Amino acid sequence: MQGSFKVHTGIRTARRWLAFMLSGLLMAGAWSTTNAQFEDLDAALARNSGLVGVQLVLAEQPRGLRMLVNAAERGDRLAQYNLGVAYSQGRVTGRPAPKAALGWYRRAAAQGHASAAYNAGVLFSNGAIGAVDLERATQWMRWAADMRHAAASRWLARRDR
Repeated sequence: MQGSFKVHTGIRTARRWLAFMLSGLLMAGAWSTTNAQFEDLDAALARNSGLVGVQLVLAEQPRGLRMLVNAAERGDRLAQYNLGVAYSQGRVTGRPAPKAALGWYRRAAAQGHASAAYNAGVLFSNGAIGAVDLERATQWMRWAADMRHAAASRWLARRDR
């Protein structure tokens, strides 16, 4: 019993260390994500979610990207969001691909990922998809604000002035 506790504690410590190290890489700009995605690291690692793919992307790009895409296609909203970010920043194709990003943001937002809805709104408000489309941007921002996304709420407040 006592040995089992030590093993579990060791795994928990290792996971926390991994999260700390990854957050340092993320802050250094090695990959873009939010700290909220590390809140449930144990569950993410246990179910092989998109976060695992993000970790592998840091270590070995082709295999990690493949895992991230597989997780996203299986419906993992964090993986979908991270692929949207990766396409937006040009980390997949070497240059920004906003239409591909929008597709992944759409899928993640449909599953309740507020930041995905917000980022989709930003794509429309900045004209990254084509011409600036404030009507569609507002729709996405309202959806994100309904999911309690603070930046989307501020964007809407500024727009309504």
